[in-house]
Amino acid sequence: MTGNKDKKNNNRCEKDKEDLKDLENYIQEFFKFLPLPICAANPFGVIINVNNAFCKLTGYNETEIVGERVKSLFLDDEKFGLLEEKVLNGKIIHNKEIALSPKNKENIPVQISISTRKDRKKMLVGYFLALSDIRNLKKIQKKLEKQIEVFEKLQEITVDREIKMARYKNKIKELTENFDQVEKNKTNK
Repeated sequence: MTGNKDKKNNNRCEKDKEDLKDLENYIQEFFKFLPLPICAANPFGVIINVNNAFCKLTGYNETEIVGERVKSLFLDDEKFGLLEEKVLNGKIIHNKEIALSPKNKENIPVQISISTRKDRKKMLVGYFLALSDIRNLKKIQKKLEKQIEVFEKLQEITVDREIKMARYKNKIKELTENFDQVEKNKTNK
């Protein structure tokens, strides 16, 4: 009877191992597929995994970038270091702007979000980093800033014109009053 139970337990254990492998494969495939550039790093800030979108944005292939420090990807590595420190102390970072310094490309403005990775025992094992390319937003922002400048100049011109018109109206009113006074004085004589 125990032999039968052991056999069932072994079969169940093997089935669980297969299910776990399937789940790991699913997670890896899903991670690679995501269109958002993501990497996983250990607690020392060393990249341990990247997805395809991350490689595309940074210009590095997986074998080039895995094993490198995350902060080496940013123009201002001190700024990233401060964000990384906050995350390692338990904070979650959402949409902080920073310049990515990709391989063989000009710097790219990105927003980064960072969250800790913990094991079953809630021990820190690293962090996830997600990047959002905001080049198009920056182009739109520049266009809007130029339009605002134009509108401010138009407003200044309009306000100046209105001030001049008010002065002219006052001057006309003053001249009219003076003329009326002169006419009144002529009739009184």
